[in-house]
Amino acid sequence: MSGDFGFGKRHNKSTDTAANDLSGIPKGPIRLSDETTAAAERAGEGLGFRSQLETKVPKSTGRRIVAKPSKSIFIKGPEDTIDWFVEFTNQHNFRSYWEAIEELKKRSGL
Repeated sequence: MSGDFGFGKRHNKSTDTAANDLSGIPKGPIRLSDETTAAAERAGEGLGFRSQLETKVPKSTGRRIVAKPSKSIFIKGPEDTIDWFVEFTNQHNFRSYWEAIEELKKRSGL
């Protein structure tokens, strides 16, 4: 197999067309016997793999999350204020800055 790249045909560096010679690659789907397929499936099951055809896919409830209209902003401000806000967001485990702003809005009664 040395020098044939696994296709049974040796690579010839002396010609320019050798680099593009794909004649050793099978065309179309590879046909396997039922016995070979069954042996592969048994081996896979032994390793914990299951057929996707046998699994039941949960049906979608059809319910979609309605996204609220959104906007992006860039805030430039005093370093100590911005640092405080970032620390506030991190301490309260907010996943995003807008959630922290929403919490501050609730606290202020707006």
